[in-house]
Amino acid sequence: MRYLILPVLLLLAACAPDQPSNADARQAMVERMEASTKASVTGVQVYALDLSGCVPAAGAEGVVCQVALDVGFESQGVQQRSDDTGPMRFVREGEWKAYPVRD
Repeated sequence: MRYLILPVLLLLAACAPDQPSNADARQAMVERMEASTKASVTGVQVYALDLSGCVPAAGAEGVVCQVALDVGFESQGVQQRSDDTGPMRFVREGEWKAYPVRD
């Protein structure tokens, strides 16, 4: 029985998507904002997120996608809202993680 499990797991891993879904990217961006800012950021709310143009990352793991993001958050007691478009690198590390693209 256990000999049957390994081929099934390998098949499932091979079928995993090579880019994050919008829901995966949304969660990765929220985690990135909450974990990587110098100022205290809380209450991150993603109002809109769109991924486009995903390509394999050159010289690194994952994929680079254009991300259009409309997000609200609280920083140092002040409610803020920002919308921006730019490249982000997404890597599957169990769950998808978002990283800035380095030039």
